[in-house]
Amino acid sequence: MPGTAARRRMGSWTTVARRAPVLLAVLLSLCSGWPRLGVSDSAPGTVILVGDVLRFDQSNVWNRITERAAELAIVAAASDRPKLYGEFARRALQRHGAFAELLPLAVDAAEFGIDHGRAVADPALVDKVRDASGVFFVGGAPQRLARVLFRADGSPTPLGRAVAELHAAGGVVVGGIPGSAGLFTGVDAMEALASGSVSCAQIHRGLGLLSKEWFVDQHVFSPGRLAEILVAMHQLGAAYGIGIGTDTSAVIEGSELEVVGDGGVLLVDLSASRAGSGFPEGFRLAGARLSYLEHGDRLDMSTLEVTPTAEKLDGFEIEFGGESDQAADQDRPVAVDFFARGQLLRLMREAIDGARSEAFGYAFPDGAGAEDRGFRLRFHSMPGTMGWLSVESGMERYTIVNVGLEISPVGRKDVPDS
Repeated sequence: MPGTAARRRMGSWTTVARRAPVLLAVLLSLCSGWPRLGVSDSAPGTVILVGDVLRFDQSNVWNRITERAAELAIVAAASDRPKLYGEFARRALQRHGAFAELLPLAVDAAEFGIDHGRAVADPALVDKVRDASGVFFVGGAPQRLARVLFRADGSPTPLGRAVAELHAAGGVVVGGIPGSAGLFTGVDAMEALASGSVSCAQIHRGLGLLSKEWFVDQHVFSPGRLAEILVAMHQLGAAYGIGIGTDTSAVIEGSELEVVGDGGVLLVDLSASRAGSGFPEGFRLAGARLSYLEHGDRLDMSTLEVTPTAEKLDGFEIEFGGESDQAADQDRPVAVDFFARGQLLRLMREAIDGARSEAFGYAFPDGAGAEDRGFRLRFHSMPGTMGWLSVESGMERYTIVNVGLEISPVGRKDVPDS
């Protein structure tokens, strides 16, 4: 384990908090006609954000869903195989104690034999959503789901309105596009960094079920996705972001978020950041903060207080800034290809629990030569950075709070060997 000597036994900590003013720096949107980020500041129902893949044997998440909603309408329009994966979801929900019905909604009319433009306005189908205690959105591409929930002019379809009404009445919305705006899949991370913006055609409106300061992404640990999210958040003026990992959910009730599942949730704080872009160098970012929570960890979204699980509070608090016993002779921090799978968490862990309290990720175009330019992402500990580690489950389980992040252009020849 890296940084073993840089830990001490937990004392009397019960929470870690960084109380920051909710400062939403609304920037000039590059998308003509887009409203300020946010539809409503709060809503009484439950939102359960789910990562891009949820195994059907992930009982912790399925049980939490069915505990909150006994009758669910399933919308699988985001999937490339909505009938197949919608039926799998129906069986999983019923196996965990709920009644569930798959609605015949798909962008491809051949899937259910009905055009989605007519189906989303069918009173009988819309009433199934209104009468349910929850709606379950099967994962996939949000651009397909957006065509079911919104018209071409951006106004909600009758089905989209029914989902919002269900939530406003205290119902449960699982997955979907519950924030105010989000990113489609298929964005080119290198292009986003180079241009400092994301095409308006790759940004979708959401249902606005969460506070307007919060941006949501359910593919955050896909290679390069964080870079795309940071550019989009800067472009839209979003102060905070929630990214959900595979086999994981973030259960949001009121202002409290709880992580449930085998993976993790990434929190992005741009409230005190500075960002910009300019030709030919591209995107720059300073003052961003990242946090990482796992199963049982909680966040108060109104105060930004993070409460780790009791297991972690009884484990170890990570003290950054010290030198580990196994890497005292290391003369530079870790440097990796940021777009390689799994590197985001590796860099965050090195920043808080490594020999130098910082680590670097690099992003370059495919086939980049010595004279080409790309981007450096510096992850580092700073005042307010905290962490906990438990191995009680037999695995290393981390909670990481307030790791600093900077992005700057860099030449290929200036990158040290990893």
